[in-house]
Amino acid sequence: MAVISLTFSTDPQLTGAAVNDSVYYIDSGVTTATSNDVINIGTIQAFTGGGTEFIILVDTGSLNFTMPTAADYVFFSKNNEVNMGSLIGYYANVKFVNDSTEEAELYATAAEISESSK
Repeated sequence: MAVISLTFSTDPQLTGAAVNDSVYYIDSGVTTATSNDVINIGTIQAFTGGGTEFIILVDTGSLNFTMPTAADYVFFSKNNEVNMGSLIGYYANVKFVNDSTEEAELYATAAEISESSK
């Protein structure tokens, strides 16, 4: 297991990055990126730092790549094996209003509801 650190001036967690997310980058010299230009760095293991310097520790495994520069575009992706569920902790209030003077019929509505905590 090879672990590298990537330093940011703003907290990556504010973008939704979390432990076990995948980290990728695209070289800043690429003007029209394709999937071949996306370079997999590894998986986030931890966050450290604070103030003006935020560091993420990334497990690169056996990946072979050139380290990104400060000008490169770094982005994160959720692990779809873990994050396949529905939204948790959100709610909605719905009100159907028909302000027409003509008769109208609502054919159907649906909602997926599941208890998110006990």
